[in-house]
Amino acid sequence: MKEIGKMTQIEFGNIIKYHRKTNKLTQRQLSKIVGCSYATMSKVECGKQAAKVKLVLSILKTVIPELKDKLLLIEAEAEFYEMSKSV
Repeated sequence: MKEIGKMTQIEFGNIIKYHRKTNKLTQRQLSKIVGCSYATMSKVECGKQAAKVKLVLSILKTVIPELKDKLLLIEAEAEFYEMSKSV
Protein backbone atom coordinates (compact mmCIF):
# COMPACT_ATOMS: atom_id res chain seq x y z
CA MET A 1 0.00 0.00 0.00
CA LYS A 2 1.37 3.38 -0.97
CA GLU A 3 1.68 6.24 1.46
CA ILE A 4 0.92 9.87 0.71
CA GLY A 5 3.48 11.58 2.93
CA LYS A 6 2.73 9.87 6.23
CA MET A 7 -0.81 8.96 5.21
CA THR A 8 -1.88 5.76 3.49
CA GLN A 9 -4.14 5.80 0.45
CA ILE A 10 -6.92 4.32 2.59
CA GLU A 11 -6.60 7.06 5.22
CA PHE A 12 -6.65 9.70 2.49
CA GLY A 13 -9.73 8.06 0.96
CA ASN A 14 -11.48 8.08 4.32
CA ILE A 15 -10.79 11.81 4.71
CA ILE A 16 -12.21 12.48 1.24
CA LYS A 17 -15.26 10.32 1.99
CA TYR A 18 -15.93 12.11 5.29
CA HIS A 19 -15.70 15.59 3.77
CA ARG A 20 -17.62 14.57 0.63
CA LYS A 21 -20.50 13.33 2.78
CA THR A 22 -20.29 16.42 5.01
CA ASN A 23 -20.82 18.47 1.84
CA LYS A 24 -23.73 16.18 0.85
CA LEU A 25 -22.04 15.10 -2.38
CA THR A 26 -22.11 11.68 -4.01
CA GLN A 27 -18.97 10.21 -5.56
CA ARG A 28 -20.52 10.78 -8.96
CA GLN A 29 -21.21 14.47 -8.21
CA LEU A 30 -17.70 15.04 -6.84
CA SER A 31 -16.11 13.30 -9.82
CA LYS A 32 -17.98 15.62 -12.21
CA ILE A 33 -16.94 18.71 -10.21
CA VAL A 34 -13.24 17.79 -10.15
CA GLY A 35 -13.14 16.41 -13.70
CA CYS A 36 -12.37 12.75 -13.23
CA SER A 37 -14.34 9.59 -13.90
CA TYR A 38 -16.65 8.07 -11.33
CA ALA A 39 -14.49 4.93 -11.39
CA THR A 40 -11.36 6.93 -10.54
CA MET A 41 -13.13 8.73 -7.69
CA SER A 42 -14.38 5.44 -6.30
CA LYS A 43 -10.91 3.85 -6.44
CA VAL A 44 -9.25 6.89 -4.83
CA GLU A 45 -11.81 6.99 -2.04
CA CYS A 46 -11.47 3.24 -1.39
CA GLY A 47 -7.67 3.49 -1.34
CA LYS A 48 -7.26 1.27 -4.41
CA GLN A 49 -5.68 3.97 -6.56
CA ALA A 50 -3.37 6.86 -5.78
CA ALA A 51 -4.53 10.17 -7.19
CA LYS A 52 -2.21 12.50 -9.05
CA VAL A 53 -1.31 15.73 -7.27
CA LYS A 54 -3.59 17.84 -9.46
CA LEU A 55 -6.59 15.61 -8.69
CA VAL A 56 -5.79 15.56 -4.95
CA LEU A 57 -5.69 19.36 -4.89
CA SER A 58 -8.91 19.66 -6.87
CA ILE A 59 -10.72 17.24 -4.55
CA LEU A 60 -9.46 18.99 -1.42
CA LYS A 61 -10.40 22.45 -2.73
CA THR A 62 -13.90 21.17 -3.38
CA VAL A 63 -14.60 19.27 -0.15
CA ILE A 64 -12.60 21.46 2.26
CA PRO A 65 -13.11 24.99 0.90
CA GLU A 66 -11.37 26.66 3.86
CA LEU A 67 -8.09 25.20 2.51
CA LYS A 68 -8.55 26.70 -0.95
CA ASP A 69 -6.05 29.59 -0.61
CA LYS A 70 -3.30 27.34 0.74
CA LEU A 71 -4.02 24.70 -1.88
CA LEU A 72 -3.81 27.23 -4.72
CA LEU A 73 -0.24 27.99 -3.66
CA ILE A 74 0.63 24.28 -3.52
CA GLU A 75 -0.97 23.79 -6.94
CA ALA A 76 1.12 26.61 -8.42
CA GLU A 77 4.27 25.07 -6.96
CA ALA A 78 3.34 21.64 -8.36
CA GLU A 79 2.73 23.09 -11.83
CA PHE A 80 6.08 24.88 -11.70
CA TYR A 81 7.78 21.62 -10.69
CA GLU A 82 6.12 19.73 -13.57
CA MET A 83 7.15 22.45 -16.04
CA SER A 84 10.75 22.41 -14.82
CA LYS A 85 10.93 18.62 -15.26
CA SER A 86 10.02 18.90 -18.95
CA VAL A 87 12.74 21.45 -19.72
